[in-house]
Amino acid sequence: MGAFDFKLFGLPILHFESSSAPSQEARSIENPTVSLTDESSINEMFGLSSNSLTHDSALNYSAVWRAVSLLAGTIAFLPFQVYKKTDNGRDQLSDHPVNILVHSEPNLRDTAFKFFENLMEHLLLWGNSYSLIIRDKLYRPLSLKQYHPTDVDVFEYNNQIYYRVRGIETPVLAIDMIHVKGFGSSLKGKDPITVARESLETGLIMMKSSNSLFKHGHLNDRYVASPGVMKQDQYDRFKKDFDSKYGGWMNGGKAPILEGGMEIKNLSTSPENMQFLDSRKFHLSEVCRWFGVQPHKLFDLTSSTNNNIEHQGIEFVTDTVMLWTNRIEQEFSRKMFRNDERRFTYLEFNLNGLLKGDTKTRSEYYNKATGGRPWLVPDEIRELENMKKMGGDASELITPLNFKAPEIEPENTKKA
Repeated sequence: MGAFDFKLFGLPILHFESSSAPSQEARSIENPTVSLTDESSINEMFGLSSNSLTHDSALNYSAVWRAVSLLAGTIAFLPFQVYKKTDNGRDQLSDHPVNILVHSEPNLRDTAFKFFENLMEHLLLWGNSYSLIIRDKLYRPLSLKQYHPTDVDVFEYNNQIYYRVRGIETPVLAIDMIHVKGFGSSLKGKDPITVARESLETGLIMMKSSNSLFKHGHLNDRYVASPGVMKQDQYDRFKKDFDSKYGGWMNGGKAPILEGGMEIKNLSTSPENMQFLDSRKFHLSEVCRWFGVQPHKLFDLTSSTNNNIEHQGIEFVTDTVMLWTNRIEQEFSRKMFRNDERRFTYLEFNLNGLLKGDTKTRSEYYNKATGGRPWLVPDEIRELENMKKMGGDASELITPLNFKAPEIEPENTKKA
């Protein structure tokens, strides 16, 4: 009595016994040369290509490159500063050790700009950014060591979060790892490139197709017609000679010389008829949606005008940039300071430079801010405009007399 176990992807799907079956206990339909349990074989069998778009190859798509470099550069450009809460508001702590790390030099290898640019690249492509805090004996941060997302893994044990880091034997405590997470509800942020792979891959294919179209095509919407059937050696000779003389962009515009009654004829379809350019615009919009960037930021000015470009720039700050700065601020503020500082010390990006309007708009705002019932002093305005403070009356909040409340004599001091 023989037994058959039919498997698909390593799982049994059918079992039966037969007296005519061979004597071995089990037989698999799996081809020993093409494994059905191997992921790459499954992808090949079903025409899939899970590795056709990687985090690095996604950057070959110009729209992705621009979106990532723009967001990374914008965040890196912003001043990141330490503040202390006070009774009158807050004070900037320029000499605080943490301020030096995040504003000037986080480690010996990187400037603050490059550090945060790398941080944003990891966030935008992998959904996670990891930086190990190196502390001194008094638990003060000395430097920040950045790790690639593929070198770090996170796990939970006894309600505590730990990190496995390549090159470090002992798991790292969560309090010592700056882990900025992208969108997602688990211990790690979702990988944007994996989630967006299908649409980004299509856009990348469109870009490569257009490159190939102009690189190899000489008569993209036309063809050469021969009056008769050519022999193989004639066909090979003609094709080789024609491609070398008229193929590719460098030979564009040359008038082909034909022989033997050959003619050039037009095809019924062309890249324009197939809406090739419209498809590329659509996939540019797809990239904008995935990264939350307005089209004009990727140099698509189709729907932008001089009247709305400024407002779109402000929307970029409020709808995109601030979503990232808030994640970074909260993670850095809760881990970069000791327990005795955390209640009143925090980190914050200065977005004033990005939110500035044009000169006319700013002038009108400042005029309102210093006149009537003022809420800004001249020195504060000069600081916003990167000008030196004047001191004296320029540092005082002066309210006109007609806006002051009248002085009322206390009831108990009135004469009888």
